[in-house]
Amino acid sequence: MTIPSGIIEPTYVSDEYFSRMLVDLDCSMPLHQVKTLLLGGLTATRLPPLEELLAAMWGGETPIFESEELLYAFMAHLLGLINQLRVHLGAAPYRLAPVDCPADAAGVARYASVRLEELAGFVRGLDLGDTDPGDMSAKALSALVVLGEGSAWLEVYRGLAAKGVEGGRESWREALAVLRQLDGALEKAMAIVVGEQVAARVQGLQTERRGASGRAGRRGTPPRRNLPCPCGSGKKYKHCCGKD
Repeated sequence: MTIPSGIIEPTYVSDEYFSRMLVDLDCSMPLHQVKTLLLGGLTATRLPPLEELLAAMWGGETPIFESEELLYAFMAHLLGLINQLRVHLGAAPYRLAPVDCPADAAGVARYASVRLEELAGFVRGLDLGDTDPGDMSAKALSALVVLGEGSAWLEVYRGLAAKGVEGGRESWREALAVLRQLDGALEKAMAIVVGEQVAARVQGLQTERRGASGRAGRRGTPPRRNLPCPCGSGKKYKHCCGKD
């Protein structure tokens, strides 16, 4: 698929509209996972190309658009959604998708599955943007650990629900309450990762500007290892002046 090279005016009608569009286009990711994938990409060390994001959304396949008009409409909505998500790079933390489900085994399984898809999307977006855990701050790494532990608990609850463990409606209601309480910790951890990554990127860009003469790489704080080298070689810092 060729990404349109012309000017596309970003637009976003609603979550419901774009969700239907994704289903009609046989996208393998639901909207809630697409959102966290894009947020992870925006947070990553580098912004992944749209081609890579689309490939991830379609499970490695190339999406098929029946007409150029449909392609432009989709891209306009995708860019509109990306613009909406940019607000979460600042002071507004990202909120996980609301999940309406019954207080039974199927409801618990549904709730846990949605959260697991969202976390997987976020981490996938970070990976697509060449985010190296070795270059992340201690605070961001601790937040990633929280996300990993949260995923483990979600897998446990989903597994119990899938097995139909006896316990009655009240037990499943309590399980849903626990999962909803977990949302706060997951959202806080995601916000920390986003905030730390954005701060690191800003610091790296400032260092790069100071190093425009090729000498700033020896002054002040070194840039993050995955950012462009201040010497202007075009290579990543870890493969150039920061090479061990």
